[in-house]
Amino acid sequence: MNLMQLLGVKSKETLGGRYKLIQPLGQGGFGHTFLATDLHLPDHPTCVIKQLKPHLQDAESLATARRLFETEARVLYQLGEHAQIPRLLAHFEVGQEF
Repeated sequence: MNLMQLLGVKSKETLGGRYKLIQPLGQGGFGHTFLATDLHLPDHPTCVIKQLKPHLQDAESLATARRLFETEARVLYQLGEHAQIPRLLAHFEVGQEF
């Protein structure tokens, strides 16, 4: 299975209409991380995509995962720039994955 199939993205698409995936970086119990290029920014800088893949797909579990995902994104955004904290460029949901 190639990288795009793993993410459920058709080969000519970008993730979130913005990110072109380059290679997988790792995976854990709750998701995957990938190296990507940001096609919306000048010079298309590289970035890391963190994909949360909830194991349970029932409505309550998805609502909890969505709430936690939004909370993490909000906290990262509020923290702003810091050498030890990743800078949040965007967050979005695609096909019940975050």
